Amino acid sequence: MQEEDLSQGPDESGAAATSAPNAPRPTQTELPAPATYTPGPTLTPVEATATPVPSEPTATAEPWYGEFEGTFYRGSPSAPVRLIDYSDFL
Repeated sequence: MQEEDLSQGPDESGAAATSAPNAPRPTQTELPAPATYTPGPTLTPVEATATPVPSEPTATAEPWYGEFEGTFYRGSPSAPVRLIDYSDFL
């Protein structure tokens, strides 16, 4: 059996070399330099905005109604869509 000299890379004359893909050799690339740009302060001063005064929430009565079967609905009885409440916490 012959020994193959691998100091120059694999022998590319054989059949095994033609079926293997040729991978590109890694290159030496430099890392990008860190960012040195720091934005300066703005020329126009920014005025503080007034904070809104919290107000009490207004309680609006939402209509509820029940049918004779005991089913309760929320909203207008003449609405095209009804929301049925199956809650036991009423």
